Amino acid sequence: MSELVQLVALVTPNPGKVHQLEKLQVAHCKWVEANEPGTLRFAFYKEILGDGEACATPKFVLHEIYKDRAALDAHLSSVHMARVLQAVEKEQLWAEPIKTMYVKHAGGFLGREAPEP
Repeated sequence: MSELVQLVALVTPNPGKVHQLEKLQVAHCKWVEANEPGTLRFAFYKEILGDGEACATPKFVLHEIYKDRAALDAHLSSVHMARVLQAVEKEQLWAEPIKTMYVKHAGGFLGREAPEP
């Protein structure tokens, strides 16, 4: 059996480009869910302040889980992913390169479900 591939990615948008990047990423998430069966999780999070208020220029976090390395490779090499990256570059949506960290579960629990926001 192949091992799951998990990663988190930190995305820092350029000031003034937050809404545009968020809109692009939400559409990308929907496309991934509909077209990539090997992608088991593709969660997109937006930074907020500790009191729940919006940040002026929030960062975004992606939490991705793939059923195996082949599924990740398919995601990274898709035509759709290439189009997303082209839009990011053309519109200068990122303030800095995306920071990706491959991870594996090391402790804690994953069994309780939080209510949908």
